[in-house]
Amino acid sequence: MSQLPAGAVGTAVGVLLYSFACEICNVIMVWLLLVHDEGLSYVACISYFTLLSTTCSIIQQFHDYIFWTDVITAQFKNKSEMVGNPQLTLSNGSTGMDLVLFYIQFYCYTVEATFVLFWAFSLTQSVYGWSDKPHLRHIFKKINATGKVISVLLPLLTICLLQVPAVQSSFVGFIVLADIEFALSCIGGCVFIIMILIRYVHTRRMLKTWSHGYGKKSSSTETTSNGPQTTSGGPQRPLQSIYDRWLLIRFTIAFVFLAIFEVTNIVFQITAQKNNNRDAVATTPDLSAERAISMMIFNMPGVTASLLAFVVFGTTRPFRERMYRTFVPGCLRRKRENANRASQPLHHTRRGSTAKQRSTSIKLFKGVDTAVRMDDLYLRAPSRGAYLDMESDSDSERSPPRIGLTTTIKAGRNRV
Repeated sequence: MSQLPAGAVGTAVGVLLYSFACEICNVIMVWLLLVHDEGLSYVACISYFTLLSTTCSIIQQFHDYIFWTDVITAQFKNKSEMVGNPQLTLSNGSTGMDLVLFYIQFYCYTVEATFVLFWAFSLTQSVYGWSDKPHLRHIFKKINATGKVISVLLPLLTICLLQVPAVQSSFVGFIVLADIEFALSCIGGCVFIIMILIRYVHTRRMLKTWSHGYGKKSSSTETTSNGPQTTSGGPQRPLQSIYDRWLLIRFTIAFVFLAIFEVTNIVFQITAQKNNNRDAVATTPDLSAERAISMMIFNMPGVTASLLAFVVFGTTRPFRERMYRTFVPGCLRRKRENANRASQPLHHTRRGSTAKQRSTSIKLFKGVDTAVRMDDLYLRAPSRGAYLDMESDSDSERSPPRIGLTTTIKAGRNRV
């Protein structure tokens, strides 16, 4: 970081450490999804692209911090040579390696937003039970699968179109094309969330139990006549679902962050345009610490998506149990388990040998005797008679008859 202004070194270190923390959380999230056989779920697809964008952000930070003076000088020259080009506003004048890394991150952000849109649509299907109808079930399954493909390919097409000179010749057209998919994803997701909330309010007003069947299996979200359910289509998997009853709340939190990120993206473009206007009338590049710090701060929202995915979706019970078994040493786990056992109150006590016992005889069928003997309870099935007889006996030494098969079980009596 030798080229960074002295006043910006502390901020650079802090942002870089924060980015690494987000990266680690994202790696753990991907690992949890893979070991739970959720590699193609919406959470997994979003996590893959947040991991890619965070990795690119860290690479770009290292490049900018080490070659800060060279990077800002190259941006200054690029802005002077391409005055009025809308790409300068979108990428803040980045060139070379920085421009490539920027477009990769921008692509990932758009992909994540589109995934959220189709995921919201899938949740709406589950809540309203649309795929419960046989003639629509197959259609919605295809739509959900196609949505994942569109989420990956459509942003890629947008990035390619942004490189066309004819598109760059129109400032408004370029900015609209760059932001339209992200904006429509936010608007569409908002509509679906409102529909889900309307369903919830209606259900509560009808005094019915609120439930949804999403997430029993990632590959399908079919429903039954009793409400939205997910069919397995085969043997039941031993792993628990990664979703819980707070799924809609978790999704809403993620969507709110997505909307905040869109606002941040708009602020970034406005700031970039101001920098372009200032550099256009300047004779030398701005290498001040204030300029460096402002650019570093804008790296944080992008990497925060990795942390948010882990905090919101990686804290369900199956994931917590998996992390506990994997990362906590066995000796500490055993110590905690022993401490928990020792702290539990003693609910079961034994009666003394002098306590009275009572016997109960139950007729099962002829020729077979079954006896269950406890410290304070004696159950016996005699071998004769066609009746149900319950009798009390204070003789604690009484034994079951020897005719037929006799089974004796001794246990302590439960006492509240």
